[in-house]
Amino acid sequence: MKRATLLIVTDPMCSWCWGMAEAVDAARAALPEVEFDLLFGGINVDSTQPVGRYGRRQLARLWAEVAVVTGQDLAAEPAAAPFVYNSVYLCHLLEAARELIGAPPFALLRAMQHAFFARALDVTAPLVHRTAMADCGLDPDAVVELAREPRIRERAALGMREARAYGTHALPSVVLEYEQSRRLLAGGYLDAP
Repeated sequence: MKRATLLIVTDPMCSWCWGMAEAVDAARAALPEVEFDLLFGGINVDSTQPVGRYGRRQLARLWAEVAVVTGQDLAAEPAAAPFVYNSVYLCHLLEAARELIGAPPFALLRAMQHAFFARALDVTAPLVHRTAMADCGLDPDAVVELAREPRIRERAALGMREARAYGTHALPSVVLEYEQSRRLLAGGYLDAP
């Protein structure tokens, strides 16, 4: 019998995705007959400038809302150090990790999200994402080296395009894959039930 796959369309810098992380873990535990996978949607993929004062205030308000709705632990505001709110490189790293471990990198995604949202660290900083990789048992040098390969970058770009093609303009989203077809089940935050 063919197994259904639930694709969690997510991003390491998406606050609602972090808010749904525990619900995804609970659903994975409750549905062993269903395969779960990750599709990285990309956040602010064209951003090149550090987040300014206004942007920090907006993020702090959003994070407070996510914390209230989801019960997830979020810092009062983002990292104090200047950072560019662009997740493309982190998606490259996650795709490289996927290839190295031969499975969706749920643990690394969660470690990156925890660093960024709960600890208010700049997850785009090499020390932060390399620490997350090491904490997940990955060789950071191997992940970074593989993430430089054009095929990994293209796989990440394809994932972002696919995410949008399924109507997943809101992250997180859940896409059902069954018998070689995919359809959007839900766009936006969901609890485990």
